[in-house]
Amino acid sequence: YVMNPPVGKALVQAIREGYHLPVGDWQMIEELPPAAHRAGRPALVHLVVDTRMGRYGLLPEEAEQARRRLEATRGVKLVGVCSHLSSAHRESGDAAAFTRAQVWRFRKLLEDWQCQGKELPIRHLANSAAALAFPEGTAPPFNLARVGIAIYGYPEGPHPPPFPLRPVARAWTEVMAVRQLPGGWPVGYERTFITPRTTRVAVLGAGYGDGLRPELRRVGIQEELAPLVGKLGMDTAMADVSTLKRVRRGERAWLLGPGLPSFTGWACPVVVPVLLSARRRWLS
Repeated sequence: YVMNPPVGKALVQAIREGYHLPVGDWQMIEELPPAAHRAGRPALVHLVVDTRMGRYGLLPEEAEQARRRLEATRGVKLVGVCSHLSSAHRESGDAAAFTRAQVWRFRKLLEDWQCQGKELPIRHLANSAAALAFPEGTAPPFNLARVGIAIYGYPEGPHPPPFPLRPVARAWTEVMAVRQLPGGWPVGYERTFITPRTTRVAVLGAGYGDGLRPELRRVGIQEELAPLVGKLGMDTAMADVSTLKRVRRGERAWLLGPGLPSFTGWACPVVVPVLLSARRRWLS
């Protein structure tokens, strides 16, 4: 199953290779028969229902009509139905209530179809965060979960997972220099941090060009967590190491990995870009 709907020649190729495809708009439904004909085999599709994610999918009130049309379309085999959660990985505000409302809205649609004897074989909603924190997102009538980042051992969401996860990778960079800065000294672009007192600052050799995000708050140095200060640069970041023992040039600063709680609650917006952008110079 692929999350994004292929376009043009990629659609024909995906059908030919037997991928399960998301279908969430009327134009793609029209494109499926000729694409399946060119591919020489039926298109295996999952109807995507937008339960207020606002990204891709048909509205709940359109789902019944779309299901009937897909079932009646030559060259198309409707094998599943799905939706996507927007806020399962967040704790702030009404995120949990909104997530449960999305689950309820989608569950009601599926239960209505089940009562009509029109249940589809594959029914899925939960991502990693929902699979770990919202059991109602994986309970019947759902029979599949789209677990992404959790497969690699990283939690997604504000709370510890109900069972231990083992990260598959550790990422680190090196300390390039250690500065002793006086109080009242600006650090980084746009002077977003001013030292409140004499401060030791470690200059690290990784920045937003390596996939780091502003949400990253701390790094691991000498088995302690050092807060990042100032604005991320393209290839640099700065950490306050005033409370640590003597930090030397060349020491490792751990960005993610086993035992580092600095990513708790930030797995989706922080760990994913780091993993996707990681360079050989700081992978272990």
